[in-house]
Amino acid sequence: MKQNQTLLIYGVFSLFYILSIFFKITFATETLNVLFIPLAFCLYIQEVRKINNVMLVIFLILFVNNAEVLFFQPNSFWSIFIYLITKCIFYLVLTVIAFKRITDFSIRRMLFSAVPIILLWLIYFNYSIKDLFGKEMSDMYIYYLVYSILLSSFLLISLISYFSKETLNGIHLIVIATCFMISGILRAIQVFLVNVSYFDMVVAFLYIVCYFFIFKFATTYTQLHTQNQAILSK
Repeated sequence: MKQNQTLLIYGVFSLFYILSIFFKITFATETLNVLFIPLAFCLYIQEVRKINNVMLVIFLILFVNNAEVLFFQPNSFWSIFIYLITKCIFYLVLTVIAFKRITDFSIRRMLFSAVPIILLWLIYFNYSIKDLFGKEMSDMYIYYLVYSILLSSFLLISLISYFSKETLNGIHLIVIATCFMISGILRAIQVFLVNVSYFDMVVAFLYIVCYFFIFKFATTYTQLHTQNQAILSK
């Protein structure tokens, strides 16, 4: 599929998604949100010769993450639990990929040696938000804590990975991590502090950008992996 056709299809789908949020058509919004990952996956398989197993797992995790709204009541225990667990797995997988991109072993050793300090800081930073959101989070607090630590780690490792090896694939990871970080902060403000109506539009735009870059990342990752395998097999 040509690049222009890919952008057109994704752009039209995104427009309908934004309009459904603007006109507050909840069912349409939830349905389109679930269909974003199958759309990204269809675009992905058009661009690659062979599906990469790791990327397939990532798409499946994100699909389950989005589809939970169709089977559970919003903000119920199981809805929040599945959302947080699947996102945590997603962040963990991409963090490992970002870490493996760091070819400089001195940087890897530095990261390993700094892990205790980084973890303690992240735990302290995230634990401090309990004063603000702890009551609202109730029994789910520990899951939110793990979620925020993994997301923070994902963004941090992605940045280090990119500056260690400046590639297009690295930029994709940074954009994905940044979009999820900003959207997560806006969602936390909206759910636990104050409901700001236009945040829904901002978060929707961030998701649109994020899903597109997940498709781009999966494509470049698979193509690079295929090239490396071809070189090794010679």
